Amino acid sequence: MPPSYTVVRTRRKTICLRVLEDGTLQVRAPLRTSAKAIEALLTQHASWIEERQQAAAVRNAAREQVCLYPGGRMLYRGTWYPVAGSFDGRQVTFDGTVFSLPLAGQEQPGPAMEAWLKNQAKALLQKRCAEQAAEMGVSYRQIKVGSAAARWGSCSSKGNLNFSYRVALLPEALFDYVVVHELCHLRQMNHSPAFWALVEAQMPDYKERRKKLADLTKEIDFIHWNTGKDR
Repeated sequence: MPPSYTVVRTRRKTICLRVLEDGTLQVRAPLRTSAKAIEALLTQHASWIEERQQAAAVRNAAREQVCLYPGGRMLYRGTWYPVAGSFDGRQVTFDGTVFSLPLAGQEQPGPAMEAWLKNQAKALLQKRCAEQAAEMGVSYRQIKVGSAAARWGSCSSKGNLNFSYRVALLPEALFDYVVVHELCHLRQMNHSPAFWALVEAQMPDYKERRKKLADLTKEIDFIHWNTGKDR
C-alpha cells in the first residue's frame, strides 16, 4: 500500500516526488496524470520515500530537543542542562547546572541564547586554538564566530579561522577535532591525502571523532529555538 501523499498538479511533463521538511510526501505531477500512475511510481520508490521520511522524523525530533522555556532543556558542551525562567534578567545566565533565560519585556530567548553561545564559543576557541597552534607550530591571524549552519568551521587563505557558534554545543573531543581540522588547513588548504596525514599526526583517532561529529551534526542540524509559544 503506497504512503499517504498530497498532489500538486502543474504543467510539468514528469512526476516529481518530494519529502518535505515535516516528513509529508508531496507529488508534483502533470495535469492529466492518473492516480494509478502516481501510485505505481510510489510503489517503485517506496524504499527511497521511507528512508527520507525517517530522516525527516529524526531531524524534527532533534529540533524539539532544545526547548527554550521553563522546564525545557539546552545542549552545551555535549551535556543537556535544564532551563529555567528569569523574569528580571535581560541576558542568558548559566551557573554550571541550570540555564536561566530572559523572559521579561520584549526579549526573545532564541536570539539571546544564540548571542550567549557566540560569546562562549569565542572564549573557548581563543583559548584552545592558541594552545593547539603552539603545539602544532602554526599561526593564524584572527578568530571569527558566526551563525553558519552548513559547516562547523573554515580557514581562509589569509589565515583567518571562522567557526559556527554551534561549536559551543559540542563535547570537548569533537570541539578539539574541529579546531585541529581548521588549524591543519593553515598548511594544506584542501582535503588532500597530505591534509588528512597532518590531521592524523596531530589526532590519531580523528576518523572516529569525525564519524561522531557527522552523526551529531544530523541530530542538532538547524536547531530550532523552541520558545514554548506554540505549546
